[in-house]
Formats: sequence, structure tokens, C-alpha cells
Amino acid sequence: MAIKTVNISFPEQSLREIDEFAQKEALSRSDVLRIGAKKYIRNLSEWQELQKIGEKQAKKLGLGTEEKLIKALE
Repeated sequence: MAIKTVNISFPEQSLREIDEFAQKEALSRSDVLRIGAKKYIRNLSEWQELQKIGEKQAKKLGLGTEEKLIKALE
């Protein structure tokens, strides 16, 4: 897999936190950002899939709107 270099900007405080974490975990800054991006994408994708499943189940149960769902949970 080819590696590409990109330039990104961070507030100084965020960069300090990234660097401190990287040092504590014996990782490079790039490793921390690469791992973080992969986990964010995977977690968001999984969350979106769960939402789709929940919406399908809600429709099957006749709870198509948020208001109906809230009433059913009361």
C-alpha cells in the first residue's frame, strides 16, 4: 500500500495532546492520527448501520416517528 503525505492543521493544544499521547503510547504522531481516523470511520459506519436497523425495527412496530417511540417508552 502506497503512503501519501498530507498537510493538516490543528490548534496548538490539540497537537500537544496528540504528541503527549503518542509519546506515552510509543507511537508516532502519524500513527496516532492514522489509527484515530480508522477507528472514527469504523465506529461511525457501525453506528449508522445500527441506526438503520433501529429504524427498520421501529417501522415494523409502528413506531415510525420519534414522538411515537418516546410515547411507547413512557
